[in-house]
Amino acid sequence: MLYAANETMNLTAVPREEALVRHIEDSLRVVAHIPEGARLAIDIGSGAGLPGIPLAIARPEIEWVLLESRAKRCDFLRSVVDELGLNASAVCGRAEELGRDVAHRERYELAVARALAPLPIALELAAPLLKVGGVAILHNRDRGLPEGIREPLKGELSRLDDELVRFLKIGATDSKYPRRWAAMERSPLGAV
Repeated sequence: MLYAANETMNLTAVPREEALVRHIEDSLRVVAHIPEGARLAIDIGSGAGLPGIPLAIARPEIEWVLLESRAKRCDFLRSVVDELGLNASAVCGRAEELGRDVAHRERYELAVARALAPLPIALELAAPLLKVGGVAILHNRDRGLPEGIREPLKGELSRLDDELVRFLKIGATDSKYPRRWAAMERSPLGAV
C-alpha cells in the first residue's frame, strides 16, 4: 500500500527492497520499550504511517492515534487503517495544537515519533500529550541529549540505544507548552 500510494504522493524515498529493514524493522525497535499496560498511544507526525502502522500491527491491544498535519497523508493513513482493520485512527492536525486541546492534552500513555523534528522540539510536542507516568519513545540519531529539558517539560530523559530516546513524564506540563513551531525552532528547550 505504501509503494502504491508513493506513485502519486511523496511518502518515502527508501527503495522497496530496503523497506523491510529501513522502515519496518526500524519502526518495530520501539516494541521492546512500550510500557506495560499502555492502552492509548499517539504517533506524532505519522507521515507514511511509520512507526505507527507497524506498531499497531504488532501491538493490536493498544489504541493508536496517527497524527499527521497533511490532509493527503491523513487520507492515506485512514485507507491503510481501514484496509488492515487496525485498532487505530488517523487525526489530521498539528501536534502543537493538539497539545493544547483538552481532548488530547495529557491523555496518552505512550507517544512515538520517528522523523518528526530535532529532539528538543519533538520532546516539547510529545510531553503535553502524555499523562503523568506516560512515556515518549523517540528516534534520535544525535548522540547528545539536551540539558535543561527536565524541569520545563517535567520529565526524565534517557537513551535506550544508539537511536532511541525515552522520556518519562513525572509531572504536569506547564500550560505554556507546546509553543508555536516558530518559537520552538527559534529557541529550542535545553542545549545539546
